[in-house]
Amino acid sequence: MSFLSKSKNILGINARNLLYIAKYNSSANKQFADDKIFTKNFLQSRGIGVAKLYYVINSHEELNKFNFSSLPTNFVIKPNKGYGGSGILVIKNKKDNIFIQINGHPLNLYHIYKHCADIIDGKYAISGLQDKVVIEERLEQHEYFEELSSKGLPDVRINVFNLIPVIAMLRLPTKESEGKANLHLGGIGVGLDMGSGKGNFGVRYNQFIRKLPNGKRINEIKIPKWDEILFTAAKIQHVTGIGYLAVDLTLVKTEIKILEVNARAGLAIQIANKEPLKARLEKITDLKVIGPEQGVEIAKTLFSQKLIPDKNGKIKKEVIGLYEPILVLGDKNIKAIAKIDLYNKENFINKKIFNKADDSITDIIIKGHRLKLPFKTIDLKKENYDLIIAGQYLKDFLIDPNEQELKRKDSLRDLDEKIILNIDKKITDIEKQIKFLSYFRPLNLTEEKEIFFKNPIVSPSFIYKDLTIDCHAIKKDLHRIPKEAEHPLLPLYLKKAEELEIKLNIIEARNSQELGNYSEQLYGKINYYIYKDALEYIEKYHFKEDESKILNTKQIIKYLKEYLKEKKLSEWNIKILEDSPSDIQVNKKHSVFLKKDSKFTENRLKAIIVHEIETHIFRLENGRRQKYGLFEIGTPGYLETEEGLAIYNQENLNIPLGGKHIRFAMAAIAIYLGKKMTFCELFHYLKATFHLNDDLAWKICVKTKRGLNDTKIKTSFTKDIVYFTGYQKVKNFLENDTENKIKQLYRGKITIEDIKSLKDFEMKEAKLLPKRQ
Repeated sequence: MSFLSKSKNILGINARNLLYIAKYNSSANKQFADDKIFTKNFLQSRGIGVAKLYYVINSHEELNKFNFSSLPTNFVIKPNKGYGGSGILVIKNKKDNIFIQINGHPLNLYHIYKHCADIIDGKYAISGLQDKVVIEERLEQHEYFEELSSKGLPDVRINVFNLIPVIAMLRLPTKESEGKANLHLGGIGVGLDMGSGKGNFGVRYNQFIRKLPNGKRINEIKIPKWDEILFTAAKIQHVTGIGYLAVDLTLVKTEIKILEVNARAGLAIQIANKEPLKARLEKITDLKVIGPEQGVEIAKTLFSQKLIPDKNGKIKKEVIGLYEPILVLGDKNIKAIAKIDLYNKENFINKKIFNKADDSITDIIIKGHRLKLPFKTIDLKKENYDLIIAGQYLKDFLIDPNEQELKRKDSLRDLDEKIILNIDKKITDIEKQIKFLSYFRPLNLTEEKEIFFKNPIVSPSFIYKDLTIDCHAIKKDLHRIPKEAEHPLLPLYLKKAEELEIKLNIIEARNSQELGNYSEQLYGKINYYIYKDALEYIEKYHFKEDESKILNTKQIIKYLKEYLKEKKLSEWNIKILEDSPSDIQVNKKHSVFLKKDSKFTENRLKAIIVHEIETHIFRLENGRRQKYGLFEIGTPGYLETEEGLAIYNQENLNIPLGGKHIRFAMAAIAIYLGKKMTFCELFHYLKATFHLNDDLAWKICVKTKRGLNDTKIKTSFTKDIVYFTGYQKVKNFLENDTENKIKQLYRGKITIEDIKSLKDFEMKEAKLLPKRQ
């Protein structure tokens, strides 16, 4: 077995304990990871998903008083300080006092009570001492896992060291393991490629397997949301400070949930991957890693599978020719052409592009693989290549001497495309990581509204969630984005990076005068002329009152579900929000958020559908069809076109909406005045001048003063100006050739200006388009 031939690099339990756990994990780290309740609360407070905690039973006295009938239909019982999966009881159904386990076996109330008593007595605790009973939500597996295992909840284990995910495996529960994913109980371990999340090898009962019990081949497995999973694992090490750990996590529908953090990372993961850990850990020990994102990037570079199975499942090496485009890494990344010399014993690099001393170790990337090689400098100015790489340094590749033709232009173009795809991934990952607007939703909105309405002479004080991202580290990542690629999308990515940095500045400027200045950089500055245009728009607009039928929340949900189904968007879910400044909104994770107890007229619901679904969701889904994630998250400045188009579609319905017709102009007025007024002053001015009711004036002021704890500060969060300015621009743009321009705008989340710059750029046509009125 080739794996055993690498035995000197296998990490054993003594080496693990001495070299990694004792050195990098303090006793406090171990206590932290061993305490599931504390770990759960700690992670949840930092925006990391965990199973919902129902109850904690601390003692026999509490157990005797506990009412088991209060438990939901399905749940999980586990010891707080358990290990190895022992003591976990998964209940999938409950009727009266009969509890059905995941394996189908029934238990009565006595069995449940006895199991809880054993947990408290420390039967399953890692220390053997008295423990606590944890009763938590039973997680439902992601649909992808249903074809892999119908018994229990699969999970992914990832070992992390120095913020770098080092090795990973998928653990699948089986009938023999009684729904648990632990290998020693009979579960299946599948080694995963760190670069792609694809299955490499499988192991069951210490025997290697090529297929799952249902016949699916191991190398056909590919874990969804792989990059997000890797980032989550690295982030957990970042926030917990545990130097060497294993993270167990799982996918549920669209979310990642953490099952356990282990400060004594197991070793069987090496077998599932046929890959010893020792060499991997030694390779990254001295690396300086800035943050989780860079850790993931390093993991995918260093530990991605170099040997690729062919269609018959056999392993073969990746093929390279005698000339290959590469990237020389340094302060400035350099694209170059390398000549592969089968007979040379040394590597050479053109001194024109390399000014280091001979035999300096330099990083290069070839065919997506990162190599550290020593180079000597020579003069290659007369050659059509920039480097000579000795064949002896490329043992992980097959070198095909027949691939001799050098097409420098084409090769560098391919390299530019790879660089752009890497930039695209970096930009989209950072955009999703920031979760910008979540930092501007007041957590105490209902309470402050109630207080203000009782005493409307004191501006409210809002509370927001704590910062859960490292803004400084993310800015560093943005500054490291390459600027040398020759590609039509590069200017958009560089502007997007600037836009993301402004977003981080805005987050850091919450509750200060600077909030308004930074938000103007992002959304545009409102001046007197825009203010006057908005006033004029309201004065000239003659709208009819909306007298259509009023719908309750249940009716609204039914209507929305039917519409989404009709448009084949059934993966979108409708969720109820307890508290929100907006009645309805959508996000990029297939969720439509509806404020609790919302009531809309039929006309308003029609307007919402064209605004939220036929604009935001349609452009999002069309953008997802494109090759580049940029068209899903939005090109720089896309929001003005996005919201302007939404208003345009809404107005094109030509149905009475009452004051909704002028709400976006009112927002622009409030933003202009909010720079000169406190919340309280703005509230009363809007009411007196425009005859707004209390509720509407409150909503407008909340949106204007978002991001401020002290709303007496005279500044505005200017986001909502884009509705008014965007509508004017979209309306003018679509005055002629409307149908063709709509098709272009709906290819993704792009701006009006992008249409010109992307004129000759190949994109897929829009699949979802709004109905023309």
